[in-house]
Amino acid sequence: MSGQLMETQAWEIVQVGEEETASALKHPKKIGVRNLLIASGMIVAIAFGVYERLSAQQEVAVSAPLTVQVVKLKPVQSYQVTRFYTGEVVATRRSELGFERGGKVIEIIFNRGQTVEKGAVIAQLDTQNLKAQLAQLAAQKLRAVAELRELQNGPRRETIAAARSQVADLENRLRLENIRRDRRRSLYQEGAISREQLDEVAFNRDALADRLAAAQSELEALQNGTRKEQIAAQAATVAQLQASMSDVEINIEKSTLRAPFRGVIGERNLDEGTVVQAGQPIVRLVEKLTPEVEIGVPPQVVQTLKVGSRQQVQVGESN
Repeated sequence: MSGQLMETQAWEIVQVGEEETASALKHPKKIGVRNLLIASGMIVAIAFGVYERLSAQQEVAVSAPLTVQVVKLKPVQSYQVTRFYTGEVVATRRSELGFERGGKVIEIIFNRGQTVEKGAVIAQLDTQNLKAQLAQLAAQKLRAVAELRELQNGPRRETIAAARSQVADLENRLRLENIRRDRRRSLYQEGAISREQLDEVAFNRDALADRLAAAQSELEALQNGTRKEQIAAQAATVAQLQASMSDVEINIEKSTLRAPFRGVIGERNLDEGTVVQAGQPIVRLVEKLTPEVEIGVPPQVVQTLKVGSRQQVQVGESN
């Protein structure tokens, strides 16, 4: 382009020079002024030539067509917008399981991730002292029950006969003591014995009289049978022992940790040999049924949802 532009400029300068030369021959006096004009004409000619070249290049660049894609717009009454909301998948039930009483953990059967059926034993506490206490209460109850049955059945014939025989023996001995006392009294009045000897006989007679009264009272009680108040008191003793045994049995049962529902062990917090307190979490049990999805949505979106409608949920990353 530079070579062509220089040739054009040179040609234009030559053309102007020839015209001005001819004019100068006719008008010699105007040669100086025309020389100036010739020089100006040469500058204009050069600028004009450059302008034509640039204009030609711009026309070539603009005239190249561009490829465009045309979309025809159509009016619609409504449109659908897709929005995404995040949430989390949670289990229906989650429980931190622990014992209702304190003690030493001697066994934990399941580990994290294992499935547990409802009612299965998960962990166990030491119950040796509770079992010893239960055995002691059981022996006391047996004795109390035997006494209660004896009171309910009443005295046996042999017992009544033995009481009656004892009363008769005391009566005979008392009569003998009465005779001895009368004799001693006569001797004392005659001065044959001392006062001390008389008092000794009198004391023995009074002691036998007291023993006879007690024996007669016991015989009368046996003949009348056991009182209702005695039977009721003994029955209360048996009931109290039974309640104590039930309390120990409950504690033994509470020493066994069972699964309240079918699920998976989500967390195991300790191992065997640990002394735990009541309520301290041992394991976390997560229900292994259909999980729930908790997603937070704006109030205006909630109003558009219908109860029972199905929504698409994506778990994890999309492919």
